[in-house]
Amino acid sequence: MRRLTARLAALTSSVALASALAVTVAAPAHAEPPVVGDDEITMHANTIAMPDLLANDFDADGDELKVCRIEEKLDPPVGFFEFLGIHLVVADVGVEGTFEFTYWACDFETLVPGTLTVHVKPSPKAAITVKKAKKPGKVRVTNKSNFPLDFAWGSAASEDPDGQVKIGKKKTRVVTVRRTAITWMAQNANNGAAKVGYLRGIKLPKKGKKLPPSPRPRSGEAFAFTGALSALDDAEQGWLSPLRAVVAQRSS
Repeated sequence: MRRLTARLAALTSSVALASALAVTVAAPAHAEPPVVGDDEITMHANTIAMPDLLANDFDADGDELKVCRIEEKLDPPVGFFEFLGIHLVVADVGVEGTFEFTYWACDFETLVPGTLTVHVKPSPKAAITVKKAKKPGKVRVTNKSNFPLDFAWGSAASEDPDGQVKIGKKKTRVVTVRRTAITWMAQNANNGAAKVGYLRGIKLPKKGKKLPPSPRPRSGEAFAFTGALSALDDAEQGWLSPLRAVVAQRSS
């Protein structure tokens, strides 16, 4: 027992000494503070940006730099926050203008503020037509935009869509549905273009599993990423939420 206690004491002393030496080496007296260069990005409304805040910052002593603090903002029209170690800027639907945020870069001793300037430009319109096809259970979707669109459909009362496909610019896809009425959403995660619609009166084949018709969505436009989420339906927090769709695409 004494031998084990002695070994633990020796190990503790070694760790303490190593920690003290590490602190002495990593943070010398009179260390130079970090040199921080301001950052500037441009993004579309209804999109997410992931700025590299330390891209143009450096430390004269060669110390490792970190972002130790940010001016977190969760309210619209533009949010700036950290999520799982990633710094995110989220521009709301219909936003346009210039916004500034402060972050602090630090070495082992000093925090130095920097400015992130965000220019938000309007999103283009998503030009798309969604019509019933002649064949039962089929819907014809035509993307008339000059950019691809992610098209999802299902029920506005469900958390997840029934299906999702990518439609290239100026292309048409025919999708299979199992409801006599569907809610649909088309969007582009890069430029923020988004549109929500509703199609009813769809004839279904006699055979096969049928699902309840979708209720109408609350809005014909894309839903904002912020607001009173508790007042929204499951779909508006789930597959009809532009934020969730953009995050899913960015992480895929």
